[in-house]
Amino acid sequence: MEKRAFSKNGHKYIVILLVICLVSVCIYHNYNVKKEKENANLKKMYEQQNFAFCMDMEPYYKDFSEDHIQSLIENLGAYEEDTQTTDIVTVEDVKNYLSSEYTKDKKLAILNKPSNIGAYIDWFWHGGDRYAEEYRFWLSNYMEEHPDEYNYGSATVLSEEELYELIDKFKNSPDKKKYEYSFGYKNGEFR
Repeated sequence: MEKRAFSKNGHKYIVILLVICLVSVCIYHNYNVKKEKENANLKKMYEQQNFAFCMDMEPYYKDFSEDHIQSLIENLGAYEEDTQTTDIVTVEDVKNYLSSEYTKDKKLAILNKPSNIGAYIDWFWHGGDRYAEEYRFWLSNYMEEHPDEYNYGSATVLSEEELYELIDKFKNSPDKKKYEYSFGYKNGEFR
């Protein structure tokens, strides 16, 4: 008899253990799904960040690269021109931000970026990339109209100092609107 009573209690324990195991598996599965989504979001954020800073579109942290600094300077000039922001982003800001994957508090920098860096990346991914491309044409148009100062048609051959000077001259040009034409923009309006 005792054997049978133990058997009844044993079944209860087995059912309880099975329920606990099933709940544990469900919790673990949900945790993994959440982690995968977080990792996918981080990868997308890194891709967007890297591309906005004129680096390869890689899904992981990349330190600052001097390889495409002219393009970055042009993009930052376009950002300032398009948004008329007073919270500008400088190359030095980008270098400092990308100097480490983590903040001093040991948090991922990409999740705790300075507001001006975050605003620039958002701008870039919400039409700013097109504006920056047009802006490059406008700079080239300006250069072509001033052959006494520039004997080449691309800003990418300029030194950093010359490029900053070109952007400043273009920005302060009294007849700036006449250079603002290319594929999609004319006189500052998207066609």
